[in-house]
Amino acid sequence: MCVRKMLGAGFAVLVALWSAAALAQGAATGQLRIVVGTSVGATYDAYARLVAQHMPKYLPGHPTIVVQNMAGAGGLTAANYLFNVAPKDGSTFGVFARGLPIQPLLDPRGIQFKPEQFTWLGSPTSETSLVWSWHTTPFNTFTDVMQREMIIPATGPGADSFTFPFVMNAILGTRFKIVPGYPGSPELFMAVEKGEAEGVASTSWNNFVTGKADWVRDGKVRFLLQLGLKKMEELKDVPLVLDVAKTESDRRALELIFSRNTLAYPFAAPPGLPAEKAQALRSAFDQTMADAEFRADALRQNLQLDPTLSAEMTRLIDALAHTDPQIVERVRAALAEGEKTALGR
Repeated sequence: MCVRKMLGAGFAVLVALWSAAALAQGAATGQLRIVVGTSVGATYDAYARLVAQHMPKYLPGHPTIVVQNMAGAGGLTAANYLFNVAPKDGSTFGVFARGLPIQPLLDPRGIQFKPEQFTWLGSPTSETSLVWSWHTTPFNTFTDVMQREMIIPATGPGADSFTFPFVMNAILGTRFKIVPGYPGSPELFMAVEKGEAEGVASTSWNNFVTGKADWVRDGKVRFLLQLGLKKMEELKDVPLVLDVAKTESDRRALELIFSRNTLAYPFAAPPGLPAEKAQALRSAFDQTMADAEFRADALRQNLQLDPTLSAEMTRLIDALAHTDPQIVERVRAALAEGEKTALGR
């Protein structure tokens, strides 16, 4: 994650002033706020607005929930704000990048929060990412990636397209040749279609469902490996990354890095909420996930639903925070070596 040059004192003051103004407005109107660590229009933002629409019916007094976008530093701005600045009275919660709850373990620079201390609410869905190849390449199964070099495009350090293949190279012995520098997912797809690369090692299934369903229908892509903590039934013949681990140490290292796909779109409130406020938010979030109108609206917007509820999210975050230091160091070393290799450092 590109969080190297983070929050100076001047920026912290700016955020504090911004939040004070927003809080004053909220207090006057009885509103709650969802702080979103991305710009308007991103998938995180879409889920936040859907939750804001339906969650009030399950909260005491049925308050209005407004969405406040706080993009910056890959979601770190919002996460640091929620932990350190946002009011701890149940009036504010948020959603930020799925990789941030494990980032303190892998690279603590710029991190001003302890993940296990957030009041975790859950995620509307989990994600499964995929290693896939273009239909004209010689890569038909995961075994092929173990036997010959496969050229794949990536954006940059911290992104799934960069992190996932380097970890698999180090832990599993795959032979991905990562070419960084692409701006985003559309350019990764284009690179493969144009023949600049042979596949991608990080695309979520949802991206295919919503944007490249014709590629799947027409057999233009081959799915080689599922990346996550659990297997998708839609691709039951495609192996799961955890199942190809050779040792227990390998498996635990992979669980650490791919846990972000279960976290997916993590909603959290600040730490230290009064018990009754925390319970009210968690209960309302859980009930919203089961709400028929919420689910119907998600379907209309092509937003996937496979919720991780508050208790499960809290257990997962706590388990990640207590990962064996040797496992953490193994993953950190893999990422450091990958960044050094790809960027010539």
